[in-house]
Amino acid sequence: MKKIILVLSLFFSISFYSQNDTISVVKTSEVFIKTQKVLYVGVKNRVFINVPFPETLTATSQGLSIENGNYYISPNNTKEQKLFLRFKNNEGEFVNEEHIFRVQSIPIVMGFINGYNCEKCVVELKREELKMLL
Repeated sequence: MKKIILVLSLFFSISFYSQNDTISVVKTSEVFIKTQKVLYVGVKNRVFINVPFPETLTATSQGLSIENGNYYISPNNTKEQKLFLRFKNNEGEFVNEEHIFRVQSIPIVMGFINGYNCEKCVVELKREELKMLL
């Protein structure tokens, strides 16, 4: 009986100290959006990319455009958008990274005029009248 308890306690202690088989991927770039990894449909979303050697950066994504050194993504009506980066890291090796963003539609803006809500209404105001309201 003592041998059985000894063997069982040995197996339980091994399971608690077993090796973690998952491999964590260390990303050497920093990619962020001011809206917490969310891209909006119909809008040019600015993406900030920070890599060790920016002159070696190659970024590819559907709807990606570069204007004045700034990166913008205009996503389609999908659930997620992938951004692929290829650049040289600090050790001089080329690194391929993939960043995934959620895609959402812009929420409907609702407003009240004199306390009343109106869907699908057209409000016509002159510029002077609008300035008076503000």
